[in-house]
Amino acid sequence: MPRRQEWIKFLKRIDASTDPSLDLHLIADNYCMHKHWKVQRWLTRHPRFHKHFIPMRTRSMSSIRLRIVTTVWPRPGLRSWAC
Repeated sequence: MPRRQEWIKFLKRIDASTDPSLDLHLIADNYCMHKHWKVQRWLTRHPRFHKHFIPMRTRSMSSIRLRIVTTVWPRPGLRSWAC
């Protein structure tokens, strides 16, 4: 299965398992599978998903993950969707 299809399958899983009234923010690198036209089309059809891209191979991803884990993770009822 191509990586873009795995990414879309992952997004569908998140979509199905979260409250429809919530907005979801995706933080991803600029890897081509995240920007493939089929992924973009899926995201356009699901406007509650907001995408945020960071440069590839950057240390900032580690600091972003750390901030998410320390500020959001402790809240009850949240699950990890990290790769």
